Amino acid sequence: EKALEYYEKSLKIKEELGDKSGIADSLNNIGMIHHRKGDYEKALEYYEKSLKIKEELGDKSGIADSLNNIGMIHHRKGDYEKALEYYEKSLKIKEELGDKSGIADSLNNIGMIHHRKGDFEKALKYYEKSLKIQEELGNKSGIASSLGQMSKIYFSLKDYENCLKLNLIAIRIFEYLGSPDIEIAQADLNKYNKGLGDSKFQEIISNISNEVKAELNRLGIP
Repeated sequence: EKALEYYEKSLKIKEELGDKSGIADSLNNIGMIHHRKGDYEKALEYYEKSLKIKEELGDKSGIADSLNNIGMIHHRKGDYEKALEYYEKSLKIKEELGDKSGIADSLNNIGMIHHRKGDFEKALKYYEKSLKIQEELGNKSGIASSLGQMSKIYFSLKDYENCLKLNLIAIRIFEYLGSPDIEIAQADLNKYNKGLGDSKFQEIISNISNEVKAELNRLGIP
């Protein structure tokens, strides 16, 4: 509530000053607060107002961010076709701008939509593209996130060796970074253990331990 109050005051001042770019940022920030609170309709309303101003200003980077945020709302609401449409528009602009980090995020988001739709091969293709860019950027957190998403796909495809290998690498990277995302990866590992049963799980873990170490070594993770 405090943050919302602050952003609303900030919006009022920017409106008095006629600071269009600032107004767009404030609207976006207010949208993010409603987004986090789960009030998707209200978030959408603010994101769309912000997008309109960014379009008037010709702020391509801002437009891409707004399109991505609107895509995330449709994603949360389970409207996957609409989410995909916004994510793809955002990706197109990020590619025009050469925004590698943004491209990687968009590819990951598009992968998540195909994943939700049950198109595992397509999802994997997008996650792999995102991973490749994260590696080029040296973004270890992004690498771990991509690996975590890919491990879920491999579990669905019953490729348990790749599933566990990627999950364990992701866990170690998150641990090394001190990232709270480790909890999600650990929860996935527990789910895989439960699904496979202890003896099958332990057998695969022992088979892949050297590959996991080699990959972590390649990524510069002790």
